Amino acid sequence: MGIHEGRRVEVHGVRNREAITETLRKVRELQGDIDDKAVELLVGLIKAHPFEYGNRRTAFAVTSLFLSLNGKQPPDLPNEKILTWIRKNLYTREEIKQWLMGRGIKEFGKRRENDPEGRVHEGS
Repeated sequence: MGIHEGRRVEVHGVRNREAITETLRKVRELQGDIDDKAVELLVGLIKAHPFEYGNRRTAFAVTSLFLSLNGKQPPDLPNEKILTWIRKNLYTREEIKQWLMGRGIKEFGKRRENDPEGRVHEGS
């Protein structure tokens, strides 16, 4: 154990082992296919923020391994902003699922006038 900014942290960088366990429990119990479980894993780890550093990258790496071990082709390493936008709830779970299945995902950049939610899109 170590002290970092006034918090106790395990030396290897895990801040919240229970959050990891809870995310894995949700993935295991989820009624759905491998792609649904991959979304739960990715979103769960990103939002739980269980590591001291590299939460989004670690969540993506774990999800990619999960997909590979289950015979799926994970997407290429994304623009870091996509993982940030997942954390900020700018994507639906269905959009994330389609992206993990290799069908692309919109990137946010400039405001699109016809988006009723006021989200910004680049490309589309």
